[in-house]
Amino acid sequence: MKRHMEKQTFEKFIQQNYGEDSTVISYLIPYCIASTVKNKSCIHSFRYDIRQTDFLDQWLDQVFEEAKQIKKDNKYEDQSIPQHFEVPVIGFNSAKFVVSLVFKNLKSKNWRIIKHIGSGTVAKQIIVRHKDTHIQLRFIDALIYCTKMTLKKFVRDIGGGTMTKGRFPYEYINIDNYATELDKSEPFPREAIDNKLKNNSISEVKYQEYLVEAAKFTTRWDQARSYNVQDTRIMIEPIDNLIKMMFKYKIDMLVLFSMSQCANAIKYSSAYDDFTMNGDYNIENTVKPINITLPYWTAKVESYIEQDQKKNRDSSKNIMIGDYEYFKELFEKQRCYI
Repeated sequence: MKRHMEKQTFEKFIQQNYGEDSTVISYLIPYCIASTVKNKSCIHSFRYDIRQTDFLDQWLDQVFEEAKQIKKDNKYEDQSIPQHFEVPVIGFNSAKFVVSLVFKNLKSKNWRIIKHIGSGTVAKQIIVRHKDTHIQLRFIDALIYCTKMTLKKFVRDIGGGTMTKGRFPYEYINIDNYATELDKSEPFPREAIDNKLKNNSISEVKYQEYLVEAAKFTTRWDQARSYNVQDTRIMIEPIDNLIKMMFKYKIDMLVLFSMSQCANAIKYSSAYDDFTMNGDYNIENTVKPINITLPYWTAKVESYIEQDQKKNRDSSKNIMIGDYEYFKELFEKQRCYI
């Protein structure tokens, strides 16, 4: 049982100097956040945006509320068994943004970060605990379990599906125009959807497809919120596939911190796959013993002494030719190999 999160931001420039030595200083302002929850009974989504007071706090409040149901869903049948776990909240490429955007902007004192795994700017995992309910949320970046890739490839390669979430012109919306542009009811103009960063223009056919999709929404805000929710919904299948793949080896992926940890756990699981506590594991010696002869031993000893002399190493404690009988018996009776 888990939930997925997605957020969108504006970039606000606070200093721009262009010349021989150009300087651009900016910071990101979150304006929309969404989550999709998967529990035993259903999958549902919710979202908040900048028009709502302290919308990030409201979002986290609801995440904690949803976690109550997930905790109930995962209770042991035997209530006498103590149980403690964190409810996972999974984002895509969220390691930097969870720290710098979400938690930096929270105002409520109802929760606190009790564990931060990673650096000050990039968090592999963050655990947040509610002050009253003591429920703990574990914020995880899905990219720690796979190679670096885009969301589109994540859905296609791991989820086995295609990304169908429509189009939204994030480049066109900024801190200065969002209030007026997103309140409008008409679809975005074609030039707004062009990708200026990649210098790509949308084709007429794809723009007409966008117009059909945009007609379903009352305002552009509705488009933005729907697009944001779709970003979380399409993550469910690939994450489920990753969890199932690891569970085949009896491994809980969500308690691990990296792809290398997962690989290491699989290695040990495979090594002990057919191990039984009461099995007979006496070693069957199929290796032919080496018959150490005196000429062989003499050549070995002299070779070591010659190497040490060339490197000016102390050879006073080296094995000697006179040790032959001792080591011959050792190799014959104690399963030592040379």
